[in-house]
Amino acid sequence: MNKLEFQNIKFIKDNKIIINNLSLNFDSKKVYSLVGPNGAGKSTIGKLIMGFSGYNKFDGDVIFNNKSIKNLNITKRVNLGITMTLQEPVRYSGISINDYLSINDSDILKQKKCLEKVGLDSELYLERNLDETLSGGERKRVEFASILLMKPKVIILDEPDSGIDINSIDFISKMLREFQKMHSIVIVITHNIEILEKTDYSYLVCNGNLVDFGESKYINKYFKNKCIKCSHKNTPEKIIQI
Repeated sequence: MNKLEFQNIKFIKDNKIIINNLSLNFDSKKVYSLVGPNGAGKSTIGKLIMGFSGYNKFDGDVIFNNKSIKNLNITKRVNLGITMTLQEPVRYSGISINDYLSINDSDILKQKKCLEKVGLDSELYLERNLDETLSGGERKRVEFASILLMKPKVIILDEPDSGIDINSIDFISKMLREFQKMHSIVIVITHNIEILEKTDYSYLVCNGNLVDFGESKYINKYFKNKCIKCSHKNTPEKIIQI
């Protein structure tokens, strides 16, 4: 079983506290969501785990499978099996989908199988360019096919429904379970109630603090009844330390 620990993280950017002594635990038994209002620090948590440039100096530690990865750069974290998708799906001029998928596995049969699994006809898409001729939803599906080929140990999905048709919620739900079958730690960053409902366990974050956590059906009620209607967003009423 893969395990990821976000231990007592305090992250300051531009003289502002973005993440405030936050601790979170993840494993490959459940699909997790990080939920909260815009500006709560959700995407920052993903970037700190991933080790993006500008997000590698902080107090606390990130522990992956019982070893600190705090001082590892993004390349070394990728080599450990950690990956993150951003809100805007991939788009590269002059690169075919075959070229893009070959970064993770050059086996054409495996590429075709993964494209079919994400709902794309491999005969129509494999040689197409990964550029503006593809819709956001198509690029998102290609990105998910790449993850299936990669078989990472940690998958962070930042607003996976961003820029795609609302009818794709069921597709995203299906892919979350496909990723779980690979025994990956799956973390979904979202403020979408429908996406939240597709996960098992949730952490509710507000202004870089942990407000609540538990089964997603429980956090979903809290989020709908309190956070969406909140008149003081990112000024939490309570803070939980774990």
